[in-house]
Amino acid sequence: MRNSINSSASAVDFHSQVKPLLAKCCVLLFASSFFLPSAHAEERKVLNPEDLPSYVRKIQNYGERVDFNFDATKVIYVTKPRGEVEELDLKTGKVAKLTAGLSRKKDLGFFRCNYLRDGRILVTGGLSRRECSMFFLSKDRQRLTKLNEPCWEGPAVSRTSSKIAWTPNHIVIYQADLVFEGGKPLLKNKEEVLTTSDSAPFIPEYQGRKTAPGKSLKTYVEPQNFVPGQEELLTYSHYGMDPYTAETMVINTKTKAITHLTEDKGKKHF
Repeated sequence: MRNSINSSASAVDFHSQVKPLLAKCCVLLFASSFFLPSAHAEERKVLNPEDLPSYVRKIQNYGERVDFNFDATKVIYVTKPRGEVEELDLKTGKVAKLTAGLSRKKDLGFFRCNYLRDGRILVTGGLSRRECSMFFLSKDRQRLTKLNEPCWEGPAVSRTSSKIAWTPNHIVIYQADLVFEGGKPLLKNKEEVLTTSDSAPFIPEYQGRKTAPGKSLKTYVEPQNFVPGQEELLTYSHYGMDPYTAETMVINTKTKAITHLTEDKGKKHF
């Protein structure tokens, strides 16, 4: 697949086209402290919740991968990597344990969770973040239904349509429409969005490297989010060979044009 590769100047155009999204924001803090990632664990910095600005409030003492419902009154999150899915009512503070106790394979834990517009919840689970499958929590929160499609860690989920994007192996990203027919989840209109070779020219370590026809570079890409208001645009991360390094990218899924949002004279970014 050939892409129109844009420079950082195009990133400025991209930002100017995206309308600001005003929303209620909360921060989920872990165990009353927030760790800033570093390439060296001993250099980790701890942020005291008491030092947070007035417009940020702690809503939970544990958890990660938060997603707001559509009226911003509740959030769902996983309790830990390969953990359970819980839902927190932001007004009452009440916590609902959504997956604990549900019938499922032994040792299966969850890594991501997303609200769907039809009332279901999409979750990804497995024995590790690289061996996940997608599941759907029913509207009554009583049943998990598996979709037989591998997914590394978690997908990008549209807030306005049935579209999702995911990678089964961190080498290729797909998108498709998620539909339910006869109560069973199906992926329709599945198409390839990009491979690692398509965005590798942006990554300093891979510049100039060539691959054999039909092959992709063994580096990692991961979809993040559809851009609100412009959902033909998909943000994704392209990871470098060094620990904790990644570039932030956006691809137009219709034209296949790629914009490099963190391009800075070949420097790596966290």
